[in-house]
Amino acid sequence: MSWVPQPTAPPREWPMSDRTDDPTTSDEYLQFIAGAILDTAKRAPPPNTATSPLDSAHEFHSLASNAPSTQTYKWRVYAISDLHADMKQNMRWVESLPKYPPRSALIVAGDVATAVSVCRKVFETLKQKFEEVFWCFGNHELWLPASPNDATKIGYPDDSLGKLKALIDVCCEIGIRIAPTVLPGTSGVATKDLEKSESGKSESGSQRKSSADVLIVPILGWYDDNFGDSYREYTPEERDFDAGCKWPGEIGVVGEPRNSHAAGIGNLFQSVNRFIFSSKVFENLFASNSDTPVVTYSHFVPLRSVYRGTTRLSRVMGSDRIGELAFKLGSNAHVFGHSHVNADDYASDPQSEKRKTVRFVQNALGYPNERWLGNGQPKLVWPGEDDASQHNPCASS
Repeated sequence: MSWVPQPTAPPREWPMSDRTDDPTTSDEYLQFIAGAILDTAKRAPPPNTATSPLDSAHEFHSLASNAPSTQTYKWRVYAISDLHADMKQNMRWVESLPKYPPRSALIVAGDVATAVSVCRKVFETLKQKFEEVFWCFGNHELWLPASPNDATKIGYPDDSLGKLKALIDVCCEIGIRIAPTVLPGTSGVATKDLEKSESGKSESGSQRKSSADVLIVPILGWYDDNFGDSYREYTPEERDFDAGCKWPGEIGVVGEPRNSHAAGIGNLFQSVNRFIFSSKVFENLFASNSDTPVVTYSHFVPLRSVYRGTTRLSRVMGSDRIGELAFKLGSNAHVFGHSHVNADDYASDPQSEKRKTVRFVQNALGYPNERWLGNGQPKLVWPGEDDASQHNPCASS
């Protein structure tokens, strides 16, 4: 990671479990969402360390033996987005997934479903298939019908942020990761160093440095008008896009709760990112993993250069601010969704002299009538192509 987030002001910590009143200001909504994410991260147990997925006895042997291993073991991180499991055919797809080997993680880049109950069922099912599951919200998760609804039934505000809080509660309960997390690998020892160690001529410090860990970082956001052709009027498809969402006046447009084009929506989630990254919960995580490979993910398209969809929807597709943050975080690969047009592209940061190239991947399941695009299986995004020689026990799944 080339960039350690710095707060614009000393970060505050809020005890979310003590809150009894609804948020009424933009700061309180920031507290409401960021505090819930941090609370979920604090409650989550640390991930297991990667060992061989091929021999269940190996893990016990490795833990029981003091002999150093020459093999480097890494987590395998897969990606999918836009499950839309409210549709029965898509839910059957989720249920039909095979159980992946130990130390397999899945990034779900938004649009799991609209109903909280369906999201819960998907999360529970995916946790049976993958040891770790990461999620960020998409636009469909935030659609909210008139009260009573998934937010008001449990006493949260009657808006999309109240519903998001309800979804965060579900993630906390089931063990879905929604905050920066290191998946620890096992670094091997170079063969020549092993030989020296066995002969008593080498100290324990002879272990070869290996990037076996991977840091997974969600980037929250919303679409920005200037992502597309902002010089023109909205198309009919764009004008009422996400009218199913409902925003408080402090975040959206006063008197227009169903207007999802307000700049304040994206600004809020950018503030949530900054708050989380600079929080005391993660003050050591970024600094102590400066050499760790990073996989970031978002729901919305992170760069105009990797958008492959129609121009008639371009103003509601993404935000370059997401891509800029992925570059700043030193991302090796960024997973996204939303457009349902799959991509596996490379782009470099125009603001950086080093011009590091980052892989941008969309692997959307999408709607049943979109299967002709080849959608349909979680895609391996880490380890990358340089690790292609490693055996992939789920390559044919």
